[in-house]
Amino acid sequence: MTPYRDYSSSNRIVINPDLRGIYALGEKVADIAASRARRMCSSSESVEFNPPSNFAEMTLHVGLGTFSPVEVEDLSKHKMDSEQIVIPEATAIKINQAKIDKRRICAVGTTVMRTVESAVSSKQELNGFEGWTNRFIFPPFEFSIANAMITNFHQPKSTLMMQAAAFAGYDFLMDAYKVAIKEGYKFSTYGDAMLII
Repeated sequence: MTPYRDYSSSNRIVINPDLRGIYALGEKVADIAASRARRMCSSSESVEFNPPSNFAEMTLHVGLGTFSPVEVEDLSKHKMDSEQIVIPEATAIKINQAKIDKRRICAVGTTVMRTVESAVSSKQELNGFEGWTNRFIFPPFEFSIANAMITNFHQPKSTLMMQAAAFAGYDFLMDAYKVAIKEGYKFSTYGDAMLII
């Protein structure tokens, strides 16, 4: 059982709000799990989080589908559950300007990456958007917005690991996992993270 859930109350899952990470700023929480990558950005309760000016907010309410096993050989046949996303117009403007300025755009987690890739226009720009996505990213995939990503070391055969492989390249990611295993890195929720550039 993952320690960020409370299973004690008759089949009801309760997310511990302290584990949402310091940039989970929204008041409505509909996630079934705490974001893993953003845990790397957390601090003690006594420190107030002040995002830098180049920080852009968005939301994806993580659903159970993120953790559903892939039971098909042809990945294009795997169906992700729909998850609610919100990309404020101000966020889209800020990210599109960063892209024009050829700055680094780092998605902090597979959740953020899936969110931005769900709202890309035909001009390869990010749209402000509020709605639902069932985007499943797996190799090969042409990323349009972010050129860097922070993500944890995920479990084998998970949709999260497949997305990381699509971004980093399968062979490069497998090399990173070999090093992580050799060096004793921790995997999954409270594990170590990697920056993919």
